[in-house]
Amino acid sequence: FLAMGLTNRGLCFNNHKDDREAIASYDRAFKVWENPIIRNGFSGWEVNLGIGYLNKSISLKVLGDVHEALNYNDKALMIFDRIVNVEGKTAYRNHLACLYNNRAIIFRHLGDDSAAVEFYEKAIDLRETLVFREGRSIHADQLAKSYMNKADTVMKLGDTRTAFEYYHKAKSIW
Repeated sequence: FLAMGLTNRGLCFNNHKDDREAIASYDRAFKVWENPIIRNGFSGWEVNLGIGYLNKSISLKVLGDVHEALNYNDKALMIFDRIVNVEGKTAYRNHLACLYNNRAIIFRHLGDDSAAVEFYEKAIDLRETLVFREGRSIHADQLAKSYMNKADTVMKLGDTRTAFEYYHKAKSIW
C-alpha cells in the first residue's frame, strides 16, 4: 500500500502543478514496486506501476523532457497493451486510450505530426468503443478532446477536410 500511496501523492502534486515533486513521488513508488517481496500476492501492482509510469510521463512532458516522457509512456504502454490485448482485461481500455493520446501529444512536441495522427486515431478508436458501443458517456469529454487534437494536427498537415470533420465530431459531443 506504500507504493499506491506514493503514486497517489504524485498525482496530488500533479494536480497542484508541482511536477518535480510528483516525479519524486513516482520514483519512490517505482522502487517499492520493483521489490518482488512487496508486490508478491498483490494482484494490482502492475496496473498501479503502469499508472505511475503514465503519470510520470505526463509530468516529464510538462517539464519539457519529451524524450524521457516518451520512455515512460513506452513502459506504461507495454503494461496496458498486454493487460488489455493479451489478458483481455477490457476495463483498462481507457488507460490505453489515455496513453495513446498522450503519446500523440509527445510526438507533436517532437515535430512528428504523422506519428501523432496515428496515435490519436488509436485513442479515438478505443474511446469511440467506450462511448458509443458501451454507453460509457463518462469518457465522452476525453473523446471530444481526442477529436480536437487530431483535427488540430491534420489541419497543421494541410488536410482541412479531415480537420473540419473532426472539429464537427468534437462539437457534436460538446
